[in-house]
Amino acid sequence: MAKKAASSFVCLCAPISCPCAHPQILAGAGLATNNTVIIVASMLVSPLMGPILSCTFGSTVHRWDMVRSALYAEMIAFLICVLAGVFVGAGFARWGEDLGWPTPEMESRGEPISLAVGIVIAIPSGVGVAVSALSNNMASLVGVAISAALLPPAVTQYF
Repeated sequence: MAKKAASSFVCLCAPISCPCAHPQILAGAGLATNNTVIIVASMLVSPLMGPILSCTFGSTVHRWDMVRSALYAEMIAFLICVLAGVFVGAGFARWGEDLGWPTPEMESRGEPISLAVGIVIAIPSGVGVAVSALSNNMASLVGVAISAALLPPAVTQYF
């Protein structure tokens, strides 16, 4: 479980270790172009779920070192998402007026209250992921709820 937090962090930082397209860039491009399909794709490959799962699992089994490590990885991951939003926003800024900025996707996800609501949604979703992992029922898509709640608003904050 502790390896999930670390592997998610590595996936955020090293393109060679994570062959998937960087979800932060996907989320930013989807938000910039008002493309819901790209936004959903970013949610499916989001690296934010691993640390949340590790934090929930660690608190359940009273492994506070795992909880601290997972919280640290989540904070770093979140910061990287916000910074990626800054860079993707700067890259698309030249065409912002042509793309009709702020797009409806940005407006619906870019308010600070949306981020707070996303965190409230992500916490019980993380518990659901932990329960799914412990019961070997990984067919549930609770991780999508975590990604949907956190990744796009984090990337949108500084567009």
